[in-house]
Amino acid sequence: MCENCYNEKGRPAIVNKRTKAAADLISDVYEHHGAGGGLHVVVDDFNTDDSCVQFCKSYIESEDYRQNVSKARLMAEEKCICALAEMSEPERTTALAIHDGYLKI
Repeated sequence: MCENCYNEKGRPAIVNKRTKAAADLISDVYEHHGAGGGLHVVVDDFNTDDSCVQFCKSYIESEDYRQNVSKARLMAEEKCICALAEMSEPERTTALAIHDGYLKI
């Protein structure tokens, strides 16, 4: 994510257990794929709206995708997208900002 994206979204700063945990889960995803893997659209491109989260969730649930990635990577992506799906868009944006260092906690 670029800091301009964070600025455009109003720089939400909702720091709680969920956003901190999601930031850690985003880090786990990047450990398996440097560009965010199957969650790239959300975690790398900073598209935090519900439709993009649902797109990524459906994408990583597809059989074609599941057959072509490691179990460890898939588990990291599933945990992350499920956590993000339960959050509001400002919370997702905050989690990404924490992960990317734009919001210091």
